[in-house]
Amino acid sequence: MKSNFTYKSYLFPIVVVVLAITSVNIISENYPINVFKLRWIDYYMIILFITAFVWLIKYEIARKMIVIEINENFIIKKNFLFNVQKYNFNDMVETETKVDTMRFGNFEETIITFNDGSKVILSEFFITNYKELKVGITKIIKNLHQSV
Repeated sequence: MKSNFTYKSYLFPIVVVVLAITSVNIISENYPINVFKLRWIDYYMIILFITAFVWLIKYEIARKMIVIEINENFIIKKNFLFNVQKYNFNDMVETETKVDTMRFGNFEETIITFNDGSKVILSEFFITNYKELKVGITKIIKNLHQSV
């Protein structure tokens, strides 16, 4: 079983690309930047922009825009930064389901925690077949508990 992205999930990468293009354009137009002539609001906006950029990449895209493959024993997680991780269901500590409230509506998230402290976050906002994945994971967990 493999996850599929929703159309809404491409919103975050598009925002990152637009922010990067805009910042390169602004810097290139004003290239010889005189640091001593910048106002306090300019420094504030630079810090705010960098914080938003890092947040979008690290917390939204890298943690939630993931491709999940599930088989009987493993969860394979691949993210947009080409990081591939393989988790064994026997190493799973807990699962937690919560509702995430956004402007687009309420979306369910399932957080799977493993022995080493790593987490896999499945979000209904990013994955179209979220319900199928959740049912598949639930069946595998029940089978594991019955075999023990």
